[in-house]
Amino acid sequence: MLLCAVFLLCGCASKKHTVKPTEPQPDQTTPTWHTAQAANTQLTLDVDMQRYSVMCQIQAVRDSMIVISVMPMLNMELLRLEFTPDTAIVIDKINHRYTKLALDAAQDEVVPAIKWKDLQNFATGTGFNSLGYSFREHTVRLTASYGEIVYDAPVNVRHQRLERYQFVDINTILK
Repeated sequence: MLLCAVFLLCGCASKKHTVKPTEPQPDQTTPTWHTAQAANTQLTLDVDMQRYSVMCQIQAVRDSMIVISVMPMLNMELLRLEFTPDTAIVIDKINHRYTKLALDAAQDEVVPAIKWKDLQNFATGTGFNSLGYSFREHTVRLTASYGEIVYDAPVNVRHQRLERYQFVDINTILK
């Protein structure tokens, strides 16, 4: 009789149904990383018929900053390119000078227009490894052969102290 009462009480108890909410699937068109670092990357720059190749390291913070450190020998940084969604800064550490360019200002002379999403995908190796543009009468193509890429990596992309360098107008450099 006691056994029947226990079964009856257990059978009448309400059951708890736990429903686990489904996680939204990440959008496949946007990268899922927050930070990325690509070490020992070979960059090839083709300007008209001239080809330049150099070893570099690419660091990126999603939707914030991309840093390309050109280190052709002995792991010494000779040239640094810093991109944000609005600006590009090129720091020539050998000649102690830098130039700054608003990306909006370049859109009138560069075909196709430079898009932040394209730069981000290039820097992290997601989507494609080459960018091609026409600038004034020149054709420019930048191609990367990526080394090891680490996503959600601790990257060091702090701004350089530009007061140590002399500012040079971008139009002076492009002459």
